[in-house]
Amino acid sequence: MKEIKIFCAVVETGFIVERKTDENEIKVFGIVIWDSGFEKSKDPQRISIYSLKDCKNVLKVHKYTMCEFWPINTSIRINNHCDKSETPHPEDIIRKHIAHAEKRKLKWHNSEHFTYWCRYAQVDLTRSKHLKPVWNKLSEGSNVESKANSYGWKEKIRRYINGKGNVDVYK
Repeated sequence: MKEIKIFCAVVETGFIVERKTDENEIKVFGIVIWDSGFEKSKDPQRISIYSLKDCKNVLKVHKYTMCEFWPINTSIRINNHCDKSETPHPEDIIRKHIAHAEKRKLKWHNSEHFTYWCRYAQVDLTRSKHLKPVWNKLSEGSNVESKANSYGWKEKIRRYINGKGNVDVYK
């Protein structure tokens, strides 16, 4: 009980937490989200931890209560080690990333990959700067352009570059 009080006093929305049972268990990572407006309450029932759950050999985003994520005889620690080299997103962006991940069928390597993406992943618009020159060169060659158009890629790439919607290239 004492550990829970200390944890609640220290943890903030967007913190990455790591759970471990023993040396043989794979580490499980989660990202902490306080219920809006209750960050100062320090009530463990107001904390949700988002991590991945194996559903038919597919890792899906799952919302855990603090007690579900941190059962008895396990240890938990805050693991924001990448804050030294990466700039964490503000709380609203982290919440949007989690909501996006819950709605989409994204492929995750493991829970560490998911939590890193939520806290540090770059916004997709930065990638469009690099794609514009490539697209301009592609559209110059009519053979390449017709091939891209026949697969429906031309419109998908154009929408992605112009920022008019998320494009799922796997569909």
